[in-house]
Amino acid sequence: MINLNKLWLLQLIFITLLISSLLFCQNHSGKNREEHKIVNLGPAVSLLCDSLLIAENVFNSTLYSNMKNKVAAAVDKFSSSSDSVYNSVKDSISLVRMDSLKSVGSKLKNNLITNSELFHPLLAEISNNYAKKINLIKKLTFDDLSDASDTLGNIDEAFRDAMINDADEYYDNFKDSIDETIDSLANYAGTLLDFQNDENDLLDSLRDDYYSYGLFGKLGYTSDMQYRGYKGATAQSALFPGLIYNHTSGFSAFINVYNIQGTIVPWDEIELGASYNHNFTDRLSLGLSYAHYSFNDTSEISKQGLNGIAGVNLSYEFPLLTAGTSFDVSFGDQTDYSLNIDISKRFTLTDKNAFQCWLEPGFSGIYGTESLLNEKITNKKNGKKKGVTVIQTKTKINSVFSVLDYQLSVPVTFQFGRLILTPEYDYNIPLNQPPDTDSSNFGFFTINLSVKIF
Repeated sequence: MINLNKLWLLQLIFITLLISSLLFCQNHSGKNREEHKIVNLGPAVSLLCDSLLIAENVFNSTLYSNMKNKVAAAVDKFSSSSDSVYNSVKDSISLVRMDSLKSVGSKLKNNLITNSELFHPLLAEISNNYAKKINLIKKLTFDDLSDASDTLGNIDEAFRDAMINDADEYYDNFKDSIDETIDSLANYAGTLLDFQNDENDLLDSLRDDYYSYGLFGKLGYTSDMQYRGYKGATAQSALFPGLIYNHTSGFSAFINVYNIQGTIVPWDEIELGASYNHNFTDRLSLGLSYAHYSFNDTSEISKQGLNGIAGVNLSYEFPLLTAGTSFDVSFGDQTDYSLNIDISKRFTLTDKNAFQCWLEPGFSGIYGTESLLNEKITNKKNGKKKGVTVIQTKTKINSVFSVLDYQLSVPVTFQFGRLILTPEYDYNIPLNQPPDTDSSNFGFFTINLSVKIF
């Protein structure tokens, strides 16, 4: 704006000096003005027109330069906005889709640069029209030079206004086209992201199905066999191979064979079970299960006197955590009932197509009876003696519902290829256990390795 003001001032000074010079020449021409009714001012008009054309060329150059800078800034704005679009989705879409997005962005930018060059012939056309108009005015005659100056000044101002308005209108349209282009690029990025999310959902579903359903072979290890907080007189580590079959209908079956370290029998415990799980929604599910237990009499764990456990489980996945509750009935020498509460939270550590890893710490509590274990321990302590009164008393006491156990678990799961590896550490706080059980707090380590067979 400062340059244009200086230009206008220089032009005004130039016109003033020119007019003064012409008037001075007229006053000393030796001819009386009154003697001539009509004065031919063609040469003066021509000089004035030439001066306006020179000033117009400077004006055109300034306008062209300003417009060029504004258009370049607008193109830079598109580049910055397109980079923001790229950064917003680069970690969420595949490399192929990212390359496609950048290719479209590059083509859009080239089109904008091509369109930005259209203002040059536009200004040139306006300037040419101005020059043609001035050349026609040169042929006019005026009674007074001031009339010519005013007329030419008005024409000059009108053309300048027209040139500025046309340039501004072009620039506004160009900015609108840039905004529309940025929106179209963002919409295309959104479409690619939607495609990627749909593909990810499909891959997640296929992956979940792959690792959730089918026949799996398993090998597990635990540092200490335990049952509701009860463990043997000494820590008993065990290996337990097994098979698991999960069907898409929700039906599952499994078998685990435990071999406790230090025993001489081929197996110490066989666990055979089946379950059915029904999903009401993506978050709410109901499960029914039954597990049957067979023990070798020589094993420490046979003290439990357990034959089977039937249970019903209800689980709901809240936004912050997953909560579940189950009611179990244990069958054997006695019948026990328990209410279990489980709370867990899953933290994804790695989520790649070929490798997944997550941490899912949990806390559980058991509220129920312990008649079954009490009966088994009491029978062993009394042997073949008749101690009916003692036995009944202890059985009655342990038939009362109470808090039996709190357990904190920290499992980490790795999935890759056909393998599922889950190391886990658990810490138990047994409460209200029968007499003569080593029911102090203890921790133990478990690891399971599963391989999908089909």
